[in-house]
Amino acid sequence: MRAIDAEQMSAIEKRFMLKDQGEGQLPLGDDDAPKLPPLSEAGSGSLHQKEKARLEEIIAKVNDLFEGDLTDDDQLVYVNNVIKGKLLESKELVLQASNNTRRSSPTLRHSPRRS
Repeated sequence: MRAIDAEQMSAIEKRFMLKDQGEGQLPLGDDDAPKLPPLSEAGSGSLHQKEKARLEEIIAKVNDLFEGDLTDDDQLVYVNNVIKGKLLESKELVLQASNNTRRSSPTLRHSPRRS
């Protein structure tokens, strides 16, 4: 790594409007300082939980469709033709799916490939 000379530093300071504001206090161990709650787990935000609950609701409704004497093949035909066909009728869903490729979507990147 090379050193920055005074002229370069002046250009950086002007570009980013860096100003010396002197020294300040940063309380680190003070009892009066506000405390942040610790992380419980990665991805534990409330929006994620709401999406998961909604997905579980959808899965339960789809599973309700398959009660009775249906073979695995019957279920696959229904999902691959009827449900997929209904989803493809939505221009918004088709657009979203075309913009979420396996490469760009962390969710799809790790999901098993379907044929």
